[in-house]
Amino acid sequence: MAINNYQLTVDNYLPRHLPFLLILLLHLALSLTYARQVPLGEAPDEPAHLSYAQFIARQGRLPLTLAERREAGYRSAWPPLYHFLVAGPLAAIGDTPPTRLKAVGDTPRRLIPTNGQTIAAFIHTADEALPWRGLPLAWHLGRLISVALTALSVTLTYAIAWRLTGQRALAASAAALHAFIPQVLFVGSALNDDNLLIFLSGLIFLSLLTYPPRSSPRRAFLLGALLGLATITKYNALPLWALVATWAFWRKMKQKKISNNYSLSSNFYLLSSILLFFLGSLLTAGWWFIFIWLHFNQVDTLGLLPGSLAALTAGTSDASLRQLFTTPSLSFPSLATWLEWFITLFETFWGSFGGGSTIDLPAWSYGLLAFLCLLAIIIGVGGRGAGVGSRASRSTLHATERSLPLGRSTLFLLSPLLFLPLPLLRFILTGSIVETAQGRHLFPALPAITLALVWGLSRYRLQVRDYRSQFARTTPYALRLILPLFALLLSVYSLNLIQASYPPPISLRTTTTAANLLNVKVAKSITLMGYEVGQATPGVLSLTLVWQADAVPTDDYLIELTAHGAAGEPVGGWLGHPLGGRYPTRAWDKGDTLRHTVPIPFLPGQPAGPFTITLRLLDSFNQPTPSSPLTFTTNLPAFQPSSPPILPPNHLRADDLPSAAPFTYRSTLSSFSDSPHLT
Repeated sequence: MAINNYQLTVDNYLPRHLPFLLILLLHLALSLTYARQVPLGEAPDEPAHLSYAQFIARQGRLPLTLAERREAGYRSAWPPLYHFLVAGPLAAIGDTPPTRLKAVGDTPRRLIPTNGQTIAAFIHTADEALPWRGLPLAWHLGRLISVALTALSVTLTYAIAWRLTGQRALAASAAALHAFIPQVLFVGSALNDDNLLIFLSGLIFLSLLTYPPRSSPRRAFLLGALLGLATITKYNALPLWALVATWAFWRKMKQKKISNNYSLSSNFYLLSSILLFFLGSLLTAGWWFIFIWLHFNQVDTLGLLPGSLAALTAGTSDASLRQLFTTPSLSFPSLATWLEWFITLFETFWGSFGGGSTIDLPAWSYGLLAFLCLLAIIIGVGGRGAGVGSRASRSTLHATERSLPLGRSTLFLLSPLLFLPLPLLRFILTGSIVETAQGRHLFPALPAITLALVWGLSRYRLQVRDYRSQFARTTPYALRLILPLFALLLSVYSLNLIQASYPPPISLRTTTTAANLLNVKVAKSITLMGYEVGQATPGVLSLTLVWQADAVPTDDYLIELTAHGAAGEPVGGWLGHPLGGRYPTRAWDKGDTLRHTVPIPFLPGQPAGPFTITLRLLDSFNQPTPSSPLTFTTNLPAFQPSSPPILPPNHLRADDLPSAAPFTYRSTLSSFSDSPHLT
């Protein structure tokens, strides 16, 4: 006796499915927040998924040659179903500017602003800020597709758990854990084909659980079609085929135990179901394998079978896929390496964000998660935890506190084990922990994983003399909420952690305007489009300069601003790189339009009155350009003496960073005094 349709008493006091609806709303709120706040391109493989979808949107077809696959990016060797979905908003937005973001890998000049010390895949700019236009708008619309798929996957987990247990409270707990795992929110709010695979995997799980007792050709066709769709979403769907095969074998053995007599009609339905199952998978997935064989087979050079298999890996950057169809050189990892691999797999299942999993949750959180998971597994497999005090109390245990029978519940809860061999094989082939120990590759089994964990914890019971006590009765309900609530707290913390790991966007847009237009060429490749004067405060004038790069500048220019009093004497000034060193001129691209706000400090004790500002650029040899300084006189306010006369450094920042941020960029701060400029 074990998981069955017993209805918990607590369910009778709750409106039907209300807890789950609240969980789903909270999940959507978190997912949309992640989708908006996580910088574009900083999730696993997100730029590559975008590049693949962009090629499909622009060309209206898949890449036909290896050269086109290189143009479409390294994901273009993989199945395209998810990218067909994302190509929709990309095609709708078209070539509306901006059409490109600043990927760090595009040119070494992108490493100049931080001297290469960055975890970011992109230099993030104001083009990514609201209101979104062009590519950022299409990118966020694509992220909404992932958010919708993830929400549907959470719904499927609830439906699967409820179907399997008949308990809404337990099903809601499993769905809550699925909904609030930080890594699920992170991946589920980005462009990633795992999101579609997770959704289709949930549909397959539900289809198996609701399959009618007798053979059903119609349901077999649907199951085959779903498996085909999962396969052309990602090759990681292979374990789902093993799951269906195991389920079919278990079902056959179960029917054989019940009866050895098979009628002609039963055999007909069985054969029809098998044929329609493969027909369904062939109709949904067969076209992809025919396509890649026609365009990428190497039969002429490798022979029929090796050349046909080579079509699967043509143009791929995945080392394990390439080695599967070449002569693999296997070196079995050491025990310490295996331990590191499993630890990394566990950590990346729950957290570890950014490219290369460079943003980690605190070590204590992984320790607590490991303890709770281990506790759930031990109790789920071994028994009731601490037990209860009397035989009578044992007889009143709920169904979720008993041992599992051999049957579909066991098959379902053990199904995550089928998803381990593929990453293990990839690890043995490549030896790469970063590439293979990725917890998200277990996400297609999330309905089983989350239900197993909350079910295991709900079976734990303290040693009490009277099971009927309120404390004893509520223990399972409280314990099943521990993991979902802890995951919720971690997801909120993770969002703040991710945001703090990236600097604010640079004030750079594809197009911008200025209040006072100048359009003066101040260097060989740089035009000063104009300036704007901000609100003057005692001792400081805020001046915004609007620059445009006519070509890639060959030098890192310093900006020299000097304020002159009525008699032409210097009364204030600023000297530094654009944006306080965060975006020096050698990092600029042709067409860049940069808005740079500079707080110009004034000398204390100056009388109030009119003033002018001059501007020069200084090259790396400290030579000015232009030779005659450019003078600003329009819309300058009257000078206000400072009180107090000395301002702290964080009030004079010109890098758009928070006042408490460390000064880590070149020439972040300049001030002016009786002596020359201080940098």
